[in-house]
Amino acid sequence: MSVHERIPVRISDAELSRRWAAMRAALKQHGIDVVIVQATNDWLGGNVKWLTDIPANNGYPRTVLFYADDLMTVIEMGVFNGRRRSRVKTRSTAVSVPS
Repeated sequence: MSVHERIPVRISDAELSRRWAAMRAALKQHGIDVVIVQATNDWLGGNVKWLTDIPANNGYPRTVLFYADDLMTVIEMGVFNGRRRSRVKTRSTAVSVPS
């Protein structure tokens, strides 16, 4: 079961695209290159869920770097005693996921 199948209330692709376009327009209007957002709220996620439709879970932090002119980067709690990195495409954007 994927993380998206476990999310009880999904945000549509159209709504995510609208949010990203609005964020990018606001960043450019104010001359901001990147916004850093973090959440640790179990299954709520606040601004992280608002940007990605992926809530934080189990109290582990999830951080999003949302760029005005590039793909966003999602940073999560990684494996202990090791490093694994993958680049995945989720719905309509590629997301870099260190885990």
